[in-house]
Amino acid sequence: MSIANFDTCIELDQGISGQGVNNYVQSCASHYWVFNTWPEFSQLGGRTGANGSGNYNTALDDVYFTSSLGSGGGGTGPNSIDFVNYKFENDQTPCAFRWGGYTVTPGSNENYGFTNVYKEPLASGASLFCSDSTVTNIKGVSMRNSYVSQDIGPATMFGGMNAATALTQWNFDGNRIYLSSSTLAPTATGGPGINNVTFTGNYLPNLTITPGGTVRSDYLVMVGNWENTLTINQGTYGWQGLTVLDQVVNYTNNSDGFHNVVNVLGKQGGTTFNAATNVAYGTPAFTVNDTSGSNAATVAFQSNGTTLWDVDKSAGNNFRIARYLSGTYTDNPISIANATGVVTFADGMQLPVTTVAGLPSCGGTQKGMLYAVSDANSPSYNAALAGGGSASVPVYCNGSAWTAH
Repeated sequence: MSIANFDTCIELDQGISGQGVNNYVQSCASHYWVFNTWPEFSQLGGRTGANGSGNYNTALDDVYFTSSLGSGGGGTGPNSIDFVNYKFENDQTPCAFRWGGYTVTPGSNENYGFTNVYKEPLASGASLFCSDSTVTNIKGVSMRNSYVSQDIGPATMFGGMNAATALTQWNFDGNRIYLSSSTLAPTATGGPGINNVTFTGNYLPNLTITPGGTVRSDYLVMVGNWENTLTINQGTYGWQGLTVLDQVVNYTNNSDGFHNVVNVLGKQGGTTFNAATNVAYGTPAFTVNDTSGSNAATVAFQSNGTTLWDVDKSAGNNFRIARYLSGTYTDNPISIANATGVVTFADGMQLPVTTVAGLPSCGGTQKGMLYAVSDANSPSYNAALAGGGSASVPVYCNGSAWTAH
């Protein structure tokens, strides 16, 4: 069936159930599909939009979900709305899938499925998902094995989502979403902003994701996806659960590490943690593995992006602490030979200086300790010390007394 040249081409209101097969919905001025308080509908095959000049290029969305009517045929909705093997053509719509205009609370069994759908190029500035401030929560959205692209761009994945709209049980699986960068930050919801949202095996745009709510209650899982850039923010309260096991070229984690599981595969130097991170609760360990054998294992310490110190493994598997002045390598004040354990001080070693009276106790547990004193009185090598003089000498604890050296 083909439907064309209407303001709203298909609107389903207050029903119970329906099905459509291979419906072609073309040249619609405002809306292609509208579901208003409609509980169940499945569409298999078909297409929205005409080609090129056949479109009005004024439509607001491909699918509009709203809830402004009371229950009609015994159901409440929208829920259980599915599009399978469906193509949404480019009609310059600012939103592909939009929720808005709620005056009636939808039923508790919301579920929206998009499987094997093809969304032809989104217009510049458009968003794949949109909502307005009347929609406090959208539950049960699934997109699987689907393809989304943009026109000249930029178009976003979540740019049209209102900050007051929470996302609950959204699942993205095996999609290719070729859009520009996008921010997901439902931070004005009064509860969990991102509640069990899962991405698995997708090609995704550059994403910045921020938890919302008034307590630490958001959950996000990202496994097996590819992103060029992924930024995870802390938000006001942080994540209750965060799992990221992705391949990312540039990853930035601004979260505090609470209940984090993060393993990101990306280019060297492409991962940044901007908050305190718990490696483990019991026996924490951090390993830097030089798999190339090129003596390139390095941990650097920076201030505002300028390296001050690093610890690294040099040739011969030796360990060293290197210093930098104005970001330029200067020397290795401390080096440790792996074969012998010998410690070398390239710039000398300075002992702590005190007075004879200020020396700590010298007993068996202090044997071998070195200090320097500034007031030794006529010191003699390996002899007991007396203070009140003016001689500066190194001193050694022999296990029972401090002696001059």
